[in-house]
Amino acid sequence: MLGLVATCALGTEEILETEIAGLGIRDVQGIEREKGAVSFTGSWADCWRANWRLRTANRVLVELGTWEAADGPALAAGARALASGRGDFGVRRGGVDLSALLHPDRSFSLQATSTASEVRDTRWALLSAKDGLVDGQRDRWGRRSDIDRQDPDIPLRLRLHQNRATLLLDTSGEPLDRRGYRAVTTAAPVREQLAAACVLAAGWDGRGPVVDPMCGSGTLLIEAAWIALGLAPGHLRRFWAFQRFPGYDADAFARIRREPLPAPGPGVRLYGNDRSGEAIAAARANLQRAGLL
Repeated sequence: MLGLVATCALGTEEILETEIAGLGIRDVQGIEREKGAVSFTGSWADCWRANWRLRTANRVLVELGTWEAADGPALAAGARALASGRGDFGVRRGGVDLSALLHPDRSFSLQATSTASEVRDTRWALLSAKDGLVDGQRDRWGRRSDIDRQDPDIPLRLRLHQNRATLLLDTSGEPLDRRGYRAVTTAAPVREQLAAACVLAAGWDGRGPVVDPMCGSGTLLIEAAWIALGLAPGHLRRFWAFQRFPGYDADAFARIRREPLPAPGPGVRLYGNDRSGEAIAAARANLQRAGLL
């Protein structure tokens, strides 16, 4: 089983937790809320399903390993142990085969965050962990991966919190709020997962009319319509990072995409208004891109 983490906007953790519980994962009791995230355990199929169906998540991450790291050398040592498969250094490994994932034929990227830790400079944290990973690759294969910040095969994230490092695999790539329907934008548009969270938090049953008197570019209307029609938030998206990973099963993901979702309001009516004619034009364009006009 994998240790999975779905990230979200602060304040929407409870809504995301409810969404995850509705995915049909086996270990519902293992779902835990964190600050800006919800963690849970599941299979690769659960990971792919989460990317496809979660409306309020921003990314879905997989835990690769965690270890104590109060300084740069400790960060590097733990990362090296993970990549090489040798030694321990107090590293708790996740359920992913790193010999396949971190093979030097695959490029990777690394981003880092640090909170309440001795290593405050994320650049130093990133450099230390990166050096450890490539040294571990050299230990194992005699060569290292290329670093590709723009289009990596393996996007990695390092989270350092209270002197504990966690290396995570970003299975989403582009943030999940990039649904693919935003043809035109307006000033200060609401993000897609926040609009979905507002709809879900309202307790709307998916059947009654939806009225947005300040609709802007139409994001809330589109999110509500997709909920009512049983359309997955990923149904216009063309690519997720996990589709490059070793072990990815295209047929299994195709079956996940065919799974029916509740569609409580196929005849729902949505009404949007805005004082700006430019916003109304943007909303129309986005509604059309979303398949609603």
